[in-house]
Amino acid sequence: MARERIDAVEDRLRELERRLEIIDIRLRSVERWRAGAPETPRPIPQIRPVEAVPAPPPVIPGRWQRFEERLAHHPESPPQAPTGDTEYDIGAKLLPKLGALLVLGAILYFVAWGYSAGWITKPMIFTGEILFCLAFLGVGQWRRSEREQFGQILTGIGSFGLYASFAGGHLAQRLFSGEVLVVSFMALSLGNLGYGLWSRSRAFFAIGLLGGFAAALLPMREDKTTLNAILHLAIVAPAALIAVRRKWADMAGALWLASALALIPLMETSIPWQIRVGTLYVASLAAVAAYLHAATKNRFDPQGFLAPVMLFVTGLIGLAVEHNRPGAMHLVLLGAGSALAAFAAQAVPLHRDRTFVAAIAIPATLAPVCFERIECLSIYISLSLLAAAVGMAVRPLRMRAAAFAGVEFVLATCAYLVIQSWNPLAASAEAWLLGGLMAAGAASAYVAVKSGGPEQPFTLGAMAILMPFVGRLGVVTLTGSSVSASPEFAAAQALTLFAIAAILLTAKTRWISAMVAMWASFAVALGAYAWAVSFGDVPSVQDAVLAGVLTLTAVAGLPVAVGAAAADFRKAISGSAGILVGLMLMRFFCVLASMRPDGPAPWLVACLVASGYSVAAAVVSLVRKSDAATAVAWAMFAAAGIVYMSEAKSPALEMASMSGLFASFLAASAAIKRQAGREPQIWHVVALLGWLVFARWFSAVLVWQDSYSYATSGLTVAWILYALALLSLGFALRARELRYWSFAVMFATVSKILLFDLANTSTPFRVSVLLGLGLLMLGGGYWYIRGRHTPTPI
Repeated sequence: MARERIDAVEDRLRELERRLEIIDIRLRSVERWRAGAPETPRPIPQIRPVEAVPAPPPVIPGRWQRFEERLAHHPESPPQAPTGDTEYDIGAKLLPKLGALLVLGAILYFVAWGYSAGWITKPMIFTGEILFCLAFLGVGQWRRSEREQFGQILTGIGSFGLYASFAGGHLAQRLFSGEVLVVSFMALSLGNLGYGLWSRSRAFFAIGLLGGFAAALLPMREDKTTLNAILHLAIVAPAALIAVRRKWADMAGALWLASALALIPLMETSIPWQIRVGTLYVASLAAVAAYLHAATKNRFDPQGFLAPVMLFVTGLIGLAVEHNRPGAMHLVLLGAGSALAAFAAQAVPLHRDRTFVAAIAIPATLAPVCFERIECLSIYISLSLLAAAVGMAVRPLRMRAAAFAGVEFVLATCAYLVIQSWNPLAASAEAWLLGGLMAAGAASAYVAVKSGGPEQPFTLGAMAILMPFVGRLGVVTLTGSSVSASPEFAAAQALTLFAIAAILLTAKTRWISAMVAMWASFAVALGAYAWAVSFGDVPSVQDAVLAGVLTLTAVAGLPVAVGAAAADFRKAISGSAGILVGLMLMRFFCVLASMRPDGPAPWLVACLVASGYSVAAAVVSLVRKSDAATAVAWAMFAAAGIVYMSEAKSPALEMASMSGLFASFLAASAAIKRQAGREPQIWHVVALLGWLVFARWFSAVLVWQDSYSYATSGLTVAWILYALALLSLGFALRARELRYWSFAVMFATVSKILLFDLANTSTPFRVSVLLGLGLLMLGGGYWYIRGRHTPTPI
């Protein structure tokens, strides 16, 4: 039995070997087919199956044939080339550059070591350095056609070595004079610039540029500033021409930057400012002109901002050198040179246009600083007005003129603030300048709107800027005069006039921005007025006049604001403005009452005015069904109540003020009926306020009739009457909230009778009160039982 199992296992192993051999034959066939070699069929060995073991399932024919057919229809794609060769990049690009640095370091180290040891003399060192550098130059030119700029790297080593050798020969070895060093540096720089032009190499252009500026700075060691300026321009001229010839806009920008930095030592010297500024301007204009010529393809600076920036920075440097009156002249000359460079350049139109703008803006923005402070501010204002006038007269220039006018106005504002912070101006001069500032701001905004800009943002911005100027102008011109007692009062007067002007603008244009400016200026004027009357002694006549003007302003602005506002904001504006008008009327009549010593008390007048205004607002609410008028009615009722509680009163005055307050409450309650229908919870507040107001009014009537002995019992009667009124209104209006409050008043009345009235009143009064309250409760119960007026179900 064990033998049979062993034989079966051996048979299975032989079968597996046969199958593996078949797979190997198929795979080699595929590989030969892929390689293009003809396939040589190999006979498949046949192994006699063992009788004791069943034969395995045969291999399905045709499977490998289908696989080979799929391979034939989808041949293998060719191998992909590597995207990069790191080894090549390191060996061909990085190693030469590192080698150049190491060679230069070795040269310097070898020279220092040999010199310190004494076996290398100064002439030997200098001669060896020159020969070594020339050898690099020669080999570099011999192999200049090598890939990866190998020849230029060698040439650069030689060029840099010559600079270092000549510098060491003069500074360390003292072999020749400074003039020879300057000439050698200049010759090398011009040679490098020429080689950069010939080989189209920006690197050699930069080497020549830096070497030339270094040569120009060498005479500064001996204070030869004029020679420095000459050598500097001698390098700038060919560099600019090369940048133009090769269309190197980036290198022209680098030329301007390197030139400006190299001229810093010259700018700090004490030579005449004409030489310093002239050198700076000529070099900068040459670089800018080269940039404009070279930027014809508009690649380096697509938006054309670099040339104006370079010119503006140049102007700032020139202004720092000479900032007195002559400085204005050289800034004007810089603007003229900039315009000439833009005109002569064959540049992209966008570059040329922006450079023309810079040519005008540089003297217009920087030159006024060179004058006295009043002159500077006047020039800025005049230029802003002039630009606005040009914009209105010449339509194609309107947009640019508007921008220019706005910039000049901003500069004028900054100048004014700086002047006032350092040394304030006299009142008369400040008044004239403030008038000019306001005119310039208004003109700038107007021409900006006319040029096609957004009307409302420009209007709102201009009015926001002009508003403090108007207030300041009022302070300067009106303070101490017969119409103004304090600076705050003067500011309130001026801002009120500004609000009136904003009302007129809003009425004409219906702009939301103008309406916002109107209410903002009015609010600031109102705040200044409140500050003045709270902390200052303002004459009554001035107070009354300004209060009346503010009231009329609010009254005039209300319909204008409502008409200009969006539908969603009209209710809010109407309510806020209506409350504001009511408060101003209270203040106005209160001031008028204070002007008459024998007249009514000012607080009583204010209370009656507020009550009457509340009644009027309630009538408007009922007629026009206005929610805003309802809010005004309740707000003025609250104002009347505050005034009433703030003063001690005689019986007659309390009767009058409380009557007005009660009438105001009744009118406001009638006006709120519509809102309470939507929000029944309002009746809770109305019922509670009515309880307090009616009880207080009834008590005031009793006190006014000298019925002091009936004060306690009169309050009980008032509560009974109020409960009856609430119950009746609750049924009439189908307002269960009012009916609930009538129950509360009844129970409170019963409690008051049991706790106080039965012990402190006469028998007839007790009988009548108990009878009346009982009948009221019975009547209410009967009303509920019969359902004559079915209440709203709970």
